[in-house]
Amino acid sequence: MPVEKCRELGRSCGTRSRCPFYGFRCPDKTTGLTEVGGKECGLELDAHGSCLMEMTGKIVDYVSCPVALHYRNVAEIAAPTICFFPTSSPGNVPEGGVPFERWRRHVIGSKPG
Repeated sequence: MPVEKCRELGRSCGTRSRCPFYGFRCPDKTTGLTEVGGKECGLELDAHGSCLMEMTGKIVDYVSCPVALHYRNVAEIAAPTICFFPTSSPGNVPEGGVPFERWRRHVIGSKPG
């Protein structure tokens, strides 16, 4: 990803795990995910649990994550309504948050197969 695109979202490339939901929480089952940091999985809607891949000693990767695979169809259908609010760069985040597709591309690159 070009460095200017990373700067646009207030991050340097390569500093985030390869999962758009890593370190985020979906409060009250809304479509806006807030960055809480840590190892939290934003797809764990009820438990606010830790990243399953990391807990099992694997490298965090949205493309191969069993939790993400389970929710992938729902996430893709709901993508137009999902937005992320990264707290590390609040001045660079649009008022309505960063749209899912833009955030996913920022974190992992091209659309997963």
